[in-house]
Amino acid sequence: MRSRILIIGSGAVAAVYAQHLVRAGCQVNFLVRDVNSANCVMPRSLHQYHFTGKPSVTLQHLRVINKAYPDWDQVWLTLPSNALQSEWLAEQLAVFNADTPLISWSPDFRDDEILSRLYKGPLQHGLIGLIGYQTPLPGELAPTEGIAYLAPLGAALLDNSEAGQQAAALLRSGGLSAKSVADLPWLSARGTALLVPLIAGLELAGWSLSQLRRTPWQAIACEASREALFIAAAYLQRRPGMVAKLPQPALVSLLTRLAPKVLPIPLESYLQYHFSKVGEQSRQMLDHWIVEGEARSMSVTALQSLRNGLE
Repeated sequence: MRSRILIIGSGAVAAVYAQHLVRAGCQVNFLVRDVNSANCVMPRSLHQYHFTGKPSVTLQHLRVINKAYPDWDQVWLTLPSNALQSEWLAEQLAVFNADTPLISWSPDFRDDEILSRLYKGPLQHGLIGLIGYQTPLPGELAPTEGIAYLAPLGAALLDNSEAGQQAAALLRSGGLSAKSVADLPWLSARGTALLVPLIAGLELAGWSLSQLRRTPWQAIACEASREALFIAAAYLQRRPGMVAKLPQPALVSLLTRLAPKVLPIPLESYLQYHFSKVGEQSRQMLDHWIVEGEARSMSVTALQSLRNGLE
């Protein structure tokens, strides 16, 4: 019998994971608040970028519903962190059977606090390792309207639970690089602590990578990343380790010069489009690091500088 997967949300990441689950023979539906939103228009084109050659295109036409029902093998939650406290989501999560695994792909290190109050079944974790966005980006002529994505190695990481192993196996069967790993919450917390402050610095530099390198925001963002790493480590009772040495202006300068040349997507346009869309989530994450840091008498000076700048 084929696996039945319900994905809450229908944006770019949900679309990509759904497509590979379908290729693995799964029955997949999207659950959304508004079936008339732009993200729910079917069929839609999925443009998969590759590091060499032209994008490959597939057509997606899956069922979209706005009211949950209980008969699913797994439920995947792909909403942003700032959307987890809605009454609509609480109503939907209350419908599922108590033994149905909920795999959360939201990135905030405090999301489990919210989800554990909303959902009494098994809560698992996923870490998004792909780039996906609605096309065309502002200023682009191609590809045509739809969703574009780049799926490198580690396009989906899941925790090492039984449900996580099953989900990773399904995605691999559908042609996506996916694996289950140990201590995924800490891996995810480290990744977001490194990335989100740098994105905040980029926003304050006008979404220009070259401008970021020329302004004080690069150094401030690097220091904020270190602060966030130490705060997340304390919250999750982990050691920061060598990763805390990574946020260095010299390394960021090198990466921001190389990445646009290596990636087959318009990187600056993508970063501005995507992180403007999830700007509320990024600000919420900065707020959470600041609150946790202040509660533990830890340094939040650089994080607070970024947050004040974004006001």
